[in-house]
Amino acid sequence: MGKLTVLVCPMDWGLGHASRCVPVIRAFMEAGCRVVVAASGRGAELLKREPGIYGGLLTIVPFPGFTVSYSRSFLFLKLLLQIPSFLYHMRAEKKMLGRLVREHGIGLVISDNRYGLVHPEVPSVMITHQLNPLLPPPLRILQRPVSMIIRGWVRRFDECWIPDCREEPACKKLIRGWERLPAVFFTGWLSRFPHAAAHAFNEDARHGAVPDGGSPEGLRRELRPFRYKVLFLLSGPEPQRTVLEGIILRKTENAGQKCLLVRGLPDGPHGTEKRGDTEIVSFLDSAKLLRAVGESELIVCRSGYSSVMDMLVTGKDALLVPTPGQTEQEYLGKRLGRKGWFTVVAQKRFDPGRIPVPVKREVHDGCSSDSGRLREVVEAVINRAGKKGGGGLPA
Repeated sequence: MGKLTVLVCPMDWGLGHASRCVPVIRAFMEAGCRVVVAASGRGAELLKREPGIYGGLLTIVPFPGFTVSYSRSFLFLKLLLQIPSFLYHMRAEKKMLGRLVREHGIGLVISDNRYGLVHPEVPSVMITHQLNPLLPPPLRILQRPVSMIIRGWVRRFDECWIPDCREEPACKKLIRGWERLPAVFFTGWLSRFPHAAAHAFNEDARHGAVPDGGSPEGLRRELRPFRYKVLFLLSGPEPQRTVLEGIILRKTENAGQKCLLVRGLPDGPHGTEKRGDTEIVSFLDSAKLLRAVGESELIVCRSGYSSVMDMLVTGKDALLVPTPGQTEQEYLGKRLGRKGWFTVVAQKRFDPGRIPVPVKREVHDGCSSDSGRLREVVEAVINRAGKKGGGGLPA
């Protein structure tokens, strides 16, 4: 019997879905599986630049996603008008999946929020934290039917994986209704930072300690002064990513404090640009980004769920700036701010030249130090796929 071949397909709305698939890919590779990644756009670029991942992948195949058009105003109205195109794309995904199963001998499908990736002969898993996506007040009357539709789509999958802690979920309201699904497993927080490196980082991050390259084995930590006053991590859809970048650069270029701005553009130019006191890079892979986090006194980032998971895993104090109009980010900001896990400020009140010092908090490590949760879930689904007769490629 050949090795199980696993297809991992992240949604391509921003980098977060691809980012949180990195530990999933690692787990399947470490379990001896062959991995095929179906991705396009910036998500595919992120995975190609991930050391220790891309070199070991069977292949990355193009898999176009549904391109969402955002705007600075009337965001949800514009999203509603795109629903017919989204439903059409779900059907197209299913057809593309059939072709990939035949061409690559896929025996297990891992879909990160791709609702069309269900195959009648191959076990399929949905990764999601959006069982109850939050609608703005004018559309709140549709909240319950929308959630029911989402759960109906998820029920077509053999399993649902929620990237959170069951005991104390960070995205509590977003996963409401999970107990009504037949096969739900909590994986813990999914961060592209290796858990061993991030756990060691937890102990020393407040003192300027830097893990050596983010390597999960043989960590060497080195105490020294912070290199950067502020690390700005940009992410999320346009145009708001560019809006926030402009706000930051206008205020920090000659602020007299050394800052690093990571633009969140893996397809952007390589190298470092300098504007006064601010260094600018398009993208950093996981190891380099973890080191930059350790070298920075303060982190400023969006409250997208993948960014939140990265900060929770490292235990780093951070200032969250939710993307305006994105109800999920606004909810996460309010919830995690009330819990005292992070300091949160609205973009319209955010002044990069006068950043409030984040509250010092107790590191919440209910999931951060437990990489075993994901490993157990992966090993279990591999066994179930084998019993169901999942396909594979010759060893």
